[in-house]
Amino acid sequence: MENKKFIIDKQTLEDLNIMGRYKPGSIFSLFLELQTRGGERYLEQIFNDPMTDAKSINARAEQFEYFKGIEAQFPVPDEMFQATEEYLSNAEGAGMVVAMINGLRRKVLELVARDKEFGLLAEGMRQTMQAVVRIREFINLLKNKDNGGACRDMVEEADKIVNGDMKWLTAQLASKKLGLGDILMCDYRLRHKCIEQMQQLIKLMYKFDVMLCVGTIARRRGFTKAVALEGDNHILKMEGVYHPSLKKAIANDILIDREKNVFFLTGANMAGKSTLMKSIGVATYMAHLGLPVAASKMEFAPIDGMFSSINVSDNMNMGYSHFYAEVVRVKTVAETVAKGFRLLVIFDELFKGTNVKDAFDATIAVTLGFSQYRRCSFIISTHITEAGHDLKTKMENIQYHYVPTVMEGSIPRYTYKLTDGITNDRHGMMIIQNEKIIETIKNER
Repeated sequence: MENKKFIIDKQTLEDLNIMGRYKPGSIFSLFLELQTRGGERYLEQIFNDPMTDAKSINARAEQFEYFKGIEAQFPVPDEMFQATEEYLSNAEGAGMVVAMINGLRRKVLELVARDKEFGLLAEGMRQTMQAVVRIREFINLLKNKDNGGACRDMVEEADKIVNGDMKWLTAQLASKKLGLGDILMCDYRLRHKCIEQMQQLIKLMYKFDVMLCVGTIARRRGFTKAVALEGDNHILKMEGVYHPSLKKAIANDILIDREKNVFFLTGANMAGKSTLMKSIGVATYMAHLGLPVAASKMEFAPIDGMFSSINVSDNMNMGYSHFYAEVVRVKTVAETVAKGFRLLVIFDELFKGTNVKDAFDATIAVTLGFSQYRRCSFIISTHITEAGHDLKTKMENIQYHYVPTVMEGSIPRYTYKLTDGITNDRHGMMIIQNEKIIETIKNER
């Protein structure tokens, strides 16, 4: 089965803080310990293209899992690799005679006019030859470790280049000093005769850079491989899931399936509802990239896409109030759900931009409406606990959870630990009293 385009929009990516090299706490920035600029471009390509086919997802996940276990490092120092990229980028694509004449011309200019071009070219060539040797040692290491394991095809492709097409480099580097003829011939081979192989080798090293980086970070942070289930499944199962950007995060277990496809979440302000929902959304997105996830275990049926409504704001340019922006967002999601796609939908505090009565009625109506679409999974949070009690009498495929608040005197303590049921916590006024807001207002009159 071929991968279909994963359905996701800008709002959802921003809600989950997925992309952004320089955005604090972005998921993309967690993996930016790459050694090459090309590796960063490849990682960005991965992040922009979630997969929907279980076999493709598992194949990439196995690659990252393999590199998580071998504890290898990128074989070429940063300056040497950059010098190699620059040297190869100046390939002229000429035949041997023309290449030799151009090389001699540069040498003459160096002798007559002290031109630096030949010296820079020779140094770039030497750096490239050294880089190939280091890459060969790296590839031989992978070959000895179960022939590259899940990355066997990549290893074999690189092996054919460094131990086949580029085998002549060993003899050249064994020479204590390369003469002019040696330099011209090596340059011709690297930048002309074998340029396609060298460019392919560089692209493979970009991929190895990403694999090594992701594997290292997964090992350091305790991320695990998510397993995509094949066939007509509907399940999202996470054990010990947490938000990857948080230190000392509290982990929770999640199970959403066809029988209980609506996850109804209640809890007081600051109890951790939004963080939990983001944790689930981020893990789901990372899993569809084939990346290791912030959980102790995860199994899931691949979906067609996901939507969230967490940080929806008003739109002055469109003339939308906060409430109307929420309504438009729900309508957009409803239209996509109605087309029969398998989606994960996350709604945090439905209709908080309107009065309590309207929010109560709308939350019930929207939850009931969405609950009929058993191919989708819905996570819906609310402060309005009465809505949960009302829904219990109307639908059987809704599961109810809350994140509790423990009161220690007049001070709330948040456990961030998911609990079954519907909360009765109402501590808003107590927090206002603890902050002495009323006293502050009165004192300023």
